Amino acid sequence: MSFKPLTMAGEQFAKALICPLFQYEEEAAAMLDERAMETAIAMQNKFADSSW
Repeated sequence: MSFKPLTMAGEQFAKALICPLFQYEEEAAAMLDERAMETAIAMQNKFADSSW
């Protein structure tokens, strides 16, 4: 699979849209203990596997 590089506008849009999502995810993860994190990851994986 080959990807084309983003245009400058596309890169700016992606940064504005995607970077905040990672920030929110990191903040949420910081509030979880290890067991809760393992449970959350397992649930995400189960959801991802069932979506196809």
